[in-house]
Amino acid sequence: IKPQNILLDTKFNPKVSDFGMSKLLNNDMTQVITAVRGTPGYLAPEWLHYSIATKKCDVYSFGMVLLELVSGRKNFDPSAAEPQLRYFPTWAMLKALEDRYMDLVDKRLGDKSVDTEGVVRMTKVAFWCIQDNPNQRPSMSVALKMLAGEWDV
Repeated sequence: IKPQNILLDTKFNPKVSDFGMSKLLNNDMTQVITAVRGTPGYLAPEWLHYSIATKKCDVYSFGMVLLELVSGRKNFDPSAAEPQLRYFPTWAMLKALEDRYMDLVDKRLGDKSVDTEGVVRMTKVAFWCIQDNPNQRPSMSVALKMLAGEWDV
């Protein structure tokens, strides 16, 4: 999952395109071993290191997409002027630890009102989704309940 694969229909409902490996998985399969394919920056560490694709790999990618939605920035920018800005999730985590979540918001939004609580919620869910250990990531259903405000983050 990456932003370029999320399309909007005429009513702005999101549709995921380019499923790749997901078409090959049966409902009863929990993982598949394959050659590594995908876009760097959105691939879960276990997929990169062991070529094992699981549902938690999609959770990781989803977390990266959430960070990009909040910030309007790609998660990796090798041309960034400052080295600490090259890998955005690390910089974002430092800002979050300082409780400076609004520093993460896309500057192109200008003076438009931004839902501070929504930014914090999305960012915290994103960080939970992009943990290196897949066992520490939430399921997608839990992530969605947290985003919807049904569960605390």
